[in-house]
Amino acid sequence: MFTRRRALLTGAARCAALWVQAQAAPFRFALTPVFLDNDAAVISALRTALASEMGQDVELVQRRTCQEITGALLDG
Repeated sequence: MFTRRRALLTGAARCAALWVQAQAAPFRFALTPVFLDNDAAVISALRTALASEMGQDVELVQRRTCQEITGALLDG
């Protein structure tokens, strides 16, 4: 399961890297409560893995619901 998760993250990071290379701002990646605040080590590892694969700073944005994330995306 861990390798499957890593493969998914690596693939997502590589796809996103093509889009964000021209961007100066950090790439924002939204998280729902699936990743809890008390899982700081997991969140830190996720941020590090994404940033490493993308070659760019990554900002993890946590929200309580998928609706809040969708609203933030629609608001820019």
